[in-house]
Amino acid sequence: MFIFILRFFDILFSGLLAGIMICVWQGADHRATSEISNLEIQQANIKIFNDKIPLLELITILLTLASAALQTYIVIIFILLLIASLFLMASAIITRYGNQPINKQIQRWSKDFIPSKWEYIRDKWLSYHIYRSIFILFAFAFIILASLLN
Repeated sequence: MFIFILRFFDILFSGLLAGIMICVWQGADHRATSEISNLEIQQANIKIFNDKIPLLELITILLTLASAALQTYIVIIFILLLIASLFLMASAIITRYGNQPINKQIQRWSKDFIPSKWEYIRDKWLSYHIYRSIFILFAFAFIILASLLN
C-alpha cells in the first residue's frame, strides 16, 4: 500500500510540474508584446513561481527516487524511474544555473531601466525554460510508463 501511495503522489506532483512548465512556456513567449508589458509579465511570473518550481522539482525528485528504491526487484520499473529521476535532476540544474540567475537579473529591472538587450535575455531565459520543460515532460512520461507496467 505504501508503494501505491508513493507512486500516486509521484504521478500527481510530476504531472503538476509538467503542467506548470507548459503553462509558463506558453505564457512566457511574449515576442509581440512591448518591453514594459513583457517586463511586468515576467516579473509577476518570477514572483509566483521562483520558489515554488524548485521546491516542486525537489519533492518530485525525492518521490521518484524513493519509488525507484522500492522497485529494485522489478528491474524495468527501477530503470524507468531512475531515468525519470535523471531527467528531473537535469531540469533542476537548468532551473538553478540557467533560469534563476536570469530571474534575479530581471527582478532588478524597472520600467525606467530596461537594458537594450532585453530581448536577447528574454529569449535566453525562454530557451532554458524550453529545455527544462522537455526534460520534465520526458520524466513524467517515464513515471507514467513505470506505473502502467507495474
